[in-house]
Amino acid sequence: MSEYDQLSKKQRPAHLVFWYYSEVENGGHMQYFENRGPARIRETIAALELLGCSRHAKLLSRAVAQFRSKHRSRIRSVDEYVDTALQGEFDRFDSEYAKCRPTLEQALERYLGRNRSEFVVVGETTDPEVLEHEAKMEEIVRHAMQAIGRGVGPGSSPKRDSKEGEPG
Repeated sequence: MSEYDQLSKKQRPAHLVFWYYSEVENGGHMQYFENRGPARIRETIAALELLGCSRHAKLLSRAVAQFRSKHRSRIRSVDEYVDTALQGEFDRFDSEYAKCRPTLEQALERYLGRNRSEFVVVGETTDPEVLEHEAKMEEIVRHAMQAIGRGVGPGSSPKRDSKEGEPG
């Protein structure tokens, strides 16, 4: 991911919501706070609102209040992480997150669709050099598949007419 300060005004909300989405989907709010910390929380809540996810924004506000309610030391091992996670401090937030609609994935897709020109879209290009390269690669693959169909491939030789190569 790009450094936040290098992103455009339109890219920043998607960046923040993406990281919130990614961390919570992978390991819940505890993982989000452990990996991302409380930095940019206000911006993330505002980004959630901007993307039409007010339930997520309110949920994150409550979760961060819980996170900030006590002093926390950085988790230093997998065992310590597991022990902390098993205490279930953020489980209620994770359960509520799963019920929020629209999902963050849906909200991000809509936002990216509305602001397409601000983002790199993988798999789509109008660059003539890239398109020419892709066409050449497709042709190479097509020829390779035809050769395989004729029994030509690594470690083999082309099939020959049964009369060719026979003693005469």
